[in-house]
Amino acid sequence: MIADREFIGRAWMMSLAERDIPFILRIKDTFHVRLADRRQCQVRSLFRKVGVGGRRYIREDCRLGSRDSSLGPPLKLAAMRLVSEDLLVVATNTDPKIALAHYRRRLAWCTDQGAAALPPTPSGVRRRGRTSGVPVPACG
Repeated sequence: MIADREFIGRAWMMSLAERDIPFILRIKDTFHVRLADRRQCQVRSLFRKVGVGGRRYIREDCRLGSRDSSLGPPLKLAAMRLVSEDLLVVATNTDPKIALAHYRRRLAWCTDQGAAALPPTPSGVRRRGRTSGVPVPACG
């Protein structure tokens, strides 16, 4: 199951994990995470050195949340730095490298579908590719 940032929550992730349903969830880089060694930090700090186009994977189990909040199921994290310099971060209960690849394919498909829905460009004007700044449409 692949879902965007709007569809996350501790109870929901626990339910998927208990049912052994593989999931890939895009998360905000402002979320807090507890690492396997019990350190806590914001997700963005784990990936701050990732340059544009770069990727990093956290393969050790970690949990979203902090000592002040309920912790979710064990997860792995993967991130890449987009051309916009934003981080694309996914949490998964599967292999993080494969999870990021699956999410990127979904993102590319949604972007292509969104580009197909845009009005035609005037004659002689070229539309730039996926980095044009056109927002990615909600894709279900």
